[in-house]
Amino acid sequence: MKTMERQMDALGRIVLPAGYRKQKNLQAGDVLCVDEQEGKLVIYPRKARCVLCGGKKELLSHGRHTLCEACWKELHI
Repeated sequence: MKTMERQMDALGRIVLPAGYRKQKNLQAGDVLCVDEQEGKLVIYPRKARCVLCGGKKELLSHGRHTLCEACWKELHI
């Protein structure tokens, strides 16, 4: 991966370039995790979870929303 430099503003924010966001399929509102590994900050997208129960298995996506199969069935009876 290519190293890029970004200046942090007074509130601690950085901007990821549009081309990089598009390449990684990142959109406004996505949750990114920040972790420290071997003294370096690592930023990565949070793994998908059901928006209702937080489950991580048998996920179905509808637009920007992700539901597990059990919650999907409850809503679509």
